[in-house]
Amino acid sequence: MAGHSKISGRSRAAAEPVTRRQALVFGLGGLVAAGGLIAFGPRAFGFAIVEADAPVASAFHSACGAVQYHEQLAGEVRSLLAVRGEQPPTQISCPVCGCRVAMAPPAAEK
Repeated sequence: MAGHSKISGRSRAAAEPVTRRQALVFGLGGLVAAGGLIAFGPRAFGFAIVEADAPVASAFHSACGAVQYHEQLAGEVRSLLAVRGEQPPTQISCPVCGCRVAMAPPAAEK
């Protein structure tokens, strides 16, 4: 290791003090980084949850085949929870489109 001779168990680079120039460069670098975070930080976290507009909502809803998949999903959740002996929630979220699916009992059980 060139330039890193051992002095009392420590490398020479660790034993040398930081010069004023190095401290100034590191300090200014820290200030520039902090300024960048303050100026551009909110844009760096650019994800936001927003409600879908009508075309996007209809595209997601058409991926489920209108209501048919939602009814199938509700039935599967009901049967799985019945096996476990648990009550179904009042609504669930569709894993395909994110729609809220009401977990009302089927028409035959009403």
